[in-house]
Amino acid sequence: MEELSADTPEEIVRECLENFCAECLFLGETLDLVWLIEGVAPLEAVLEETDTSAALTWTLDAIANLRTVRDQYLTVQLEPAESKEAEDAVFDFAEDNTPHSSIPDTSLSHLRVPLKQLEEITNTVEELILTQERLREQQQQLTQANLSLGQLAHQFEPLREQIQSFYDQLAITPEGRQSLP
Repeated sequence: MEELSADTPEEIVRECLENFCAECLFLGETLDLVWLIEGVAPLEAVLEETDTSAALTWTLDAIANLRTVRDQYLTVQLEPAESKEAEDAVFDFAEDNTPHSSIPDTSLSHLRVPLKQLEEITNTVEELILTQERLREQQQQLTQANLSLGQLAHQFEPLREQIQSFYDQLAITPEGRQSLP
């Protein structure tokens, strides 16, 4: 959004604003972030009531406000809660986004995930892997069956040609025409 300028075509700006609004509302509803929904909901009215450049200016101000509210929300959410520490797993991500087992002071962010959710995700991934393996086996079986059918069809080709030739001969001869329907 911040890369858009006054030179950007109005259709592109309007499309970006609508996508921004839709994605923020979806994210807010999905994660139950009331502050995000309340911060973005007025954008729909602004898009309908004002021109694109005014809507862009309003959106950029709203983004700055949303960042402030987000930072406050994350600060409150990331404060250690002694009651949850036993239930949660903490992952630290360095600049290369790889998890580290020790918690460095220079980590960029923390992600607190309840163990129950991690177990559910793990179980779902295991089911997906098993399903993928079953599908791969079925695909191999279907490929083998297709090859077998192709070989059978190739083996029956000479017989089909003989039958066609015999039928053609019967159709040509006078005796054969009398007996054919």
